Amino acid sequence: MSFREIRNFAEILKILGYHRMISLESFREPNFYLVTNILVWLVKRFDADYNISNDCSTAELRVLLIRSVTEFMLFKIGLKLNMKKLYQADGHAVKEMLKIVSLLHEAIKINQTTDEGFYSVSDDDLSIKIQELKLTRELTQQITQKGSSLFEILKKEPTLRESRLTQAKNYVDINEVELLIKNSTKETNKNIAKVKEQIENIAVIENNLDVKINKKENDLERVSKRLETLKCVRPAILEEYERYEEQLNQIYENYVIKFRCHTYLQQQLNLLHSMNQAASINVENDEGDNLDKMPSLVDDGSLSSLSPSHGPVRTANSLEISTAVKKPVISRIRTAIG
Repeated sequence: MSFREIRNFAEILKILGYHRMISLESFREPNFYLVTNILVWLVKRFDADYNISNDCSTAELRVLLIRSVTEFMLFKIGLKLNMKKLYQADGHAVKEMLKIVSLLHEAIKINQTTDEGFYSVSDDDLSIKIQELKLTRELTQQITQKGSSLFEILKKEPTLRESRLTQAKNYVDINEVELLIKNSTKETNKNIAKVKEQIENIAVIENNLDVKINKKENDLERVSKRLETLKCVRPAILEEYERYEEQLNQIYENYVIKFRCHTYLQQQLNLLHSMNQAASINVENDEGDNLDKMPSLVDDGSLSSLSPSHGPVRTANSLEISTAVKKPVISRIRTAIG
């Protein structure tokens, strides 16, 4: 570790926009917290969506963090780092982290020098670059999948080696092998003969299917012609049906009219009954008032001055009231009937 390396590391971090000030004395002694913070920040600079935890409370978490950072740099960027030096969290870790920040710094320099040329790139070139990037991502995924499958296969190699060596050491009887080959040859010949027979029968099956198809087509044509003739012919029962339908419509219209009249008359009848009841109640109230006044008239001697014709007059007045009540109702009923 040299003073120049720490100074360059601090200046490059400042250029990259690191949010904390790095002292030149920060790495004289192991400072794992600061190293962890810088590594996580650098990983986020490369891929903001990458999920990484900066928890370093235990030794297992610290080892896991260093391992995840080195794997990310190796697989994503192709930059190989020394895990032991990073875990020391001192000047040796600065040398390893200087590789990452130098890569970012060079990218910024290239971007600044080619800024004008970048904006002059045509849309076709951009589309080609995007397609190449997609193809590269697909290839990296395939490489990862193939590598994992190869690793799983190689894991089975010890057991397979034992079985392979065991079978190689076993004694092989030539007669038995010959018998097995003959039996398999017979089975194969039987299968070939069966397939040839099926191929020969295909012509017969095709002819039968052609005959059935032609028959179905003729039936379809005949039924279609029958359908067209039935559409053109008017059945005799249809005229009678239309006549009955017209009669039914007339009967229904008459029913609706009668139902409406019946409903209206029932309403008017109810109204007439209510009016008659009200009139009879008024007459009874008037008669009660007259009966209450009769004792006072007898005492005054004015009852003898009343003529006998007053009784019929009272009855005539009540009849005139009921007749006057009935006249509007009867006129409404006649209007509704008319």
